[in-house]
Amino acid sequence: MEKFIKNHQYNHIKNQALNIVNAYSTIQDKKVIEAVKFSALEKITNEIYLDDEQETLIKHIVHLKEKEHIEQFLEGIIPYIIPFGPITEKSILKQFPKAKKLQLPNLQESNFSKLSYLSWFDTRAQRKYIIFEYKNGFKGFGGTFKPLYTKGICSLCNQLNDVGLFMARAKSGKETYVNRGNYICSDSDNCNAQITNLQYMEKFIETQLK
Repeated sequence: MEKFIKNHQYNHIKNQALNIVNAYSTIQDKKVIEAVKFSALEKITNEIYLDDEQETLIKHIVHLKEKEHIEQFLEGIIPYIIPFGPITEKSILKQFPKAKKLQLPNLQESNFSKLSYLSWFDTRAQRKYIIFEYKNGFKGFGGTFKPLYTKGICSLCNQLNDVGLFMARAKSGKETYVNRGNYICSDSDNCNAQITNLQYMEKFIETQLK
């Protein structure tokens, strides 16, 4: 079977698995538990197109009862995650042609199966860089990043986390530019692990491109 789910879809499936297991520990009524299981499976199939073989694999979710079962279930679908990219140092540099002596991320240590976007902090330039998959290619943004050391809603994952202000310069006309700021997670790995749909990422990209 070929790979068929992206990172955000994996996160979505994981959340539904947790909902089912939590139902067993908090709900006594068996009919309600069955409804939770049906709802979880329906939310997954509404989000991800599955053929018969893929659906058979995902349907094992309705048999989960304990947290240990979740780990076993997820281990069974991890091999079918479509990784971010592929991306190379050359394609990264192409996104930031004006960045002199750009400090590149360590691609060898990146787990692309856990990424919906790639982000790193250039300590020399004191700038944060983000690369998204966009229209069959990549789109990168670079800007300053100021940690706020407080909780806020991230513009990428839409979850409550420790955030900072990402400020990027965007073109607003032929020869005019404007600085656009967004609150995003300070920890991009944690952010990637909480993205369950791409609508907020897409909104972020569209805002930067306006």
